[in-house]
Amino acid sequence: MTKWRAKFYRDGVGLIDTEVEAHSGEGARQQIIAKHGEGKIYNLCQAPITKSSTQNGNGLDVDGSSGLIALISIGALFFMYTPFVLMFIGGAFGAWIGKNTVERMSYDCVSRESVNTTKLLLALTLSLSLGGFGFIKGDEIKRGFDAPTGGSEQVQQSR
Repeated sequence: MTKWRAKFYRDGVGLIDTEVEAHSGEGARQQIIAKHGEGKIYNLCQAPITKSSTQNGNGLDVDGSSGLIALISIGALFFMYTPFVLMFIGGAFGAWIGKNTVERMSYDCVSRESVNTTKLLLALTLSLSLGGFGFIKGDEIKRGFDAPTGGSEQVQQSR
């Protein structure tokens, strides 16, 4: 059953906020009249469903664990694919800069096709260059992650 809320007005009593459970609006209306007597019903609507911590049958908190799993997955993907993640971020940032730069320029004597071509070329150029820069920096970071961490090995290799 669904919760329904309404304002009920009855002579001599005034306006009452009320809440009932029913399958339909008509069922809710009948319950309100049975509960409070004859009067006028205003703003009859379903009560919003409040989301508490959702649990499945095992008692596991789905909201908290799914957020934690997503965060761990994003972190693992970043460490495994650092160059590609930074390439994507750099490319998206370059495209955004190119688009906004061209939109802010004033073209008084230029045709609309020329403006669109300039916008496309600038966004593409910045996207590729910043994406490439992001890939190179990401590759350097990834090599830092993959570097051996043993101090004794580095001392022996330097001799």
